[in-house]
Amino acid sequence: MNNPITKKKGFIAAAVASVLALSFMTAVAPSATAAGEKITKIGIAYDLGGRDIPGFNQLAYFGARDYVAKNKGVKIQELQAALSDTDATRAERLRLLASAGANPIIAV
Repeated sequence: MNNPITKKKGFIAAAVASVLALSFMTAVAPSATAAGEKITKIGIAYDLGGRDIPGFNQLAYFGARDYVAKNKGVKIQELQAALSDTDATRAERLRLLASAGANPIIAV
């Protein structure tokens, strides 16, 4: 399991995903600023497993975390799915993030 090639591939995947997520966040920021709004909260709606599961969930968090580190005053709000969730429950989770002022909302 301590294969250096596997670790390197994982690191590269994380770096690429962080750059992609940060690029997305940067692309969103000018439109919010142009409208006179400032990004103050990023919402992340995770599927099963939360942010600590390697893969899309974790990489979405890394991208948002990097954006927050470069933009003081921005916060991350995270919500996670449960195994028993229905599509309606998942949609409600997105509505909760929106009503709490999260913009953008990343759903993974």
